[in-house]
Amino acid sequence: VEPDDELIALDEALRKLAAIEPVKAKLVELRYFAGLTGEQAAEVLSISPTTADRHWAYARAWLQTEIRRR
Repeated sequence: VEPDDELIALDEALRKLAAIEPVKAKLVELRYFAGLTGEQAAEVLSISPTTADRHWAYARAWLQTEIRRR
């Protein structure tokens, strides 16, 4: 898989996640693209760090599954 293909797959999967789980998708954007820590992203999203950790684990697993299907 080419690096560009990986980015396209990630973008498509992230868009799908945003449609069904917008807070989780925003958390991914904040952590992955903005480089925030889980605690910083939690503060931005007004959620607890524990909730952010759960959302992060869910989103990562969901995105990996979605990208593999592609």
